[in-house]
Amino acid sequence: MTNKILFVSKDASWQKYRNEILTELTTRFDCEVDVITQSDIKSYISPTNKLRYHKCTNILKQLGNLNLFPYTYKFILKEKPSAVLALPNSSNITELTLALFCKLTRTKLIYWTHGYDHCQRPDSGLKKYLEKIRVAIINCCVSKGNSIITFSAPGKQYLVEQGIEGHKIFVAPNTLNTEKLLASYLPVTKQQVADFKTHYSLHNKTVYLFSGRLREGKRLNHFINALAQSKHKADIALIVVGHGEMFNQWKSMSEKANLNCHFLGEIFDEAKLAVIFKSADWFIMPGYVGLAIVHAFSAGLPVLTEKISFHSPEINYLKDGINGKMFNEFSTDQWTTFIDSEGLNDATKSMMSKEALKTVNNEASISNQLSSMAKALGVMANV
Repeated sequence: MTNKILFVSKDASWQKYRNEILTELTTRFDCEVDVITQSDIKSYISPTNKLRYHKCTNILKQLGNLNLFPYTYKFILKEKPSAVLALPNSSNITELTLALFCKLTRTKLIYWTHGYDHCQRPDSGLKKYLEKIRVAIINCCVSKGNSIITFSAPGKQYLVEQGIEGHKIFVAPNTLNTEKLLASYLPVTKQQVADFKTHYSLHNKTVYLFSGRLREGKRLNHFINALAQSKHKADIALIVVGHGEMFNQWKSMSEKANLNCHFLGEIFDEAKLAVIFKSADWFIMPGYVGLAIVHAFSAGLPVLTEKISFHSPEINYLKDGINGKMFNEFSTDQWTTFIDSEGLNDATKSMMSKEALKTVNNEASISNQLSSMAKALGVMANV
C-alpha cells in the first residue's frame, strides 16, 4: 500500500530544490506527497501525480512571519496520512502545534530540521533570554516527534546534547539533485568554454566565480579587496552571477580597483550556467555558505570561504585544504596570499577539483539524502 506523506511548509513554493528532492522521493520510494503551504505556487514548481501542492489561508498573516493554517488539521483528519513531515521554526505555529495534534490523532510526525541554530542571535540582554525561551520551545516540540531528520551530523549531535534520543534522529545530508547537476555539465563542450572565455577575455586567466544573491552577508567585497592587493591581479578574473542590493556597490568597487571583473546579473538558464561553471577554476563565497557548495562541487569547483559561525549545515561538506579552503574571518591578507600562491597552482586546483567531485558522489549525493529520509518516514523503495 502506497504511503501518503503530508509535508507542511509555509514557504514551500519558493524552495525549488525541495520540489526536486520530493519529486525524486516519490519516484524512488513507494509514497505520495501532499504539500500544504501558505504561499503562491510559483511557475517553476512542478507538481506531479504523486506530488501535489495545496495553498491554504494563513489566519495569522497580519502578524508578521507567524503562520497558522487550520486546513492542515482538517487534512490530517480527513486524509489520514501515514506520516506528517514538518519544519520546526518559532514562527511556524502550525508546524509546532503538530507536536500535540499528531499525538492526539496518533499520526506519525517527523520533524525536518537543521538541528542546531546556525543564524546570528543576540548574546546579551533581554533578547538573549527570549532567545533561550524560543529555542527551548522548539526543542520541546521536536522531541515529541516520532522521528527527526537533520541536515547534518552536527545537527544530530546538538539534539542529542539537548536530551533527545539519538535512535530516532536520522541524518539526511541536505543537498540538491546532484545526479541532475552532474549530468548538466556533460553536454558542455571545450568549444563552448573557449567561446565564453573569448567573449570575456578570460584566456590565460585564473577564473574565480561567485554565484548567488548579492547581499551584504555574502561578503564578496572581502574577495574584491584581496584581489585588489594581489601581485598577480592582471592574471586573475572574477565572474559574478546574481543580483541584489549590493550589485552596484561591489561592481563599482571592482571598477575603481581596475580589476578584471564581470558582473553578469541573474542567470536562470541551466545550460548557460553550466558553461560558466565549467569555465571557472575556483568558486568563492566569503560570507555564509549554503547549498551553493553542492552546485560548485558538482562542477568540480573547489570552494573558498571564511570561518564564520553562521554557515548553513552544508558547510560540513567542505574539508579545508582538500576540496576547498577556509580563511580566517575578515582576513584579507590570507585571501591575497592564496590568490598569489595556491590559487595559481594547477596541481592544487586539479587535486581539489577531484576531491570536490568525490564529495558530491559520496557524502552529498541525493541518494544519501533520500535513503535516510525514507528510513525516517518509514517508506520502502520501489521494486
